[in-house]
Amino acid sequence: MRLARAKYWIAPALALAAAACGGARDDAPGAFQAASGVECVPIPEGNYYFDGRYFSPVSGEPVARPASPLDAAINALGLDWLDVRAVGGVAVLMGEAPTAEAKEAALTQAESAVAATTGDFVLDGLTVTDGAAGPGLPVSELDAAPTAAACQNAFAQILAGRRITFRTARDELSARSDRLIDALAGAARLCSAYGLEVGVHTDKRGNANVNRETSQRRADVVRQALIEHGAEAERITARGYGEDRLLEEGDSLRAHRRNRRVEVTVTAP
Repeated sequence: MRLARAKYWIAPALALAAAACGGARDDAPGAFQAASGVECVPIPEGNYYFDGRYFSPVSGEPVARPASPLDAAINALGLDWLDVRAVGGVAVLMGEAPTAEAKEAALTQAESAVAATTGDFVLDGLTVTDGAAGPGLPVSELDAAPTAAACQNAFAQILAGRRITFRTARDELSARSDRLIDALAGAARLCSAYGLEVGVHTDKRGNANVNRETSQRRADVVRQALIEHGAEAERITARGYGEDRLLEEGDSLRAHRRNRRVEVTVTAP
């Protein structure tokens, strides 16, 4: 439980919970699922700070969130650095693994634990000590009804410093892009209230028409991969821009690398 946001408001906790969860639930002493897909849990009556995601008491000891079956399954793995945040059928694994090997082992175990409990779509948000975080970590900042701005930020952060790659001279995704595609698909699931455009860009080497055709085929491939991972087909379009929107002019390797990219843009619902 955190008290780290800039803006808070205070309200009686039970009244707030009833509004968020569709009314009081005297018949449900434990956690239950609201119609909106948000998990609802009872907390003691009193005054709380609420930052949009977390309740913190105005005074007294913090109220611990009751452990869900998924929390219990992850805790049972015995890895004190491993955590999970699940919302809207997407579970993001988080924490700092001591080694790359420990991270891979934890991912395998956690995926099995999630499959046996909730069946949620699992994303890699794990960090290795002194290393980069998994591409799924930005998805952990999305709630069950994110704003368009929050969705756009999540897609930008997922792709920041990472590249979707294709097999050489083929319009097929490489295996090393799997977790990146997973992360984009997880964000797309939670951002299903909006339209999404998958845009693929090339550098300016080669024939402009060929570059545009190649980028369109690859945009179609990425779109299809997101759909196969649970994103809504009618919400996603694909567009190949070829070399029409260069980020950097010039013929340096740096310019070519910057210009070859995949972007996901949030559009109107």
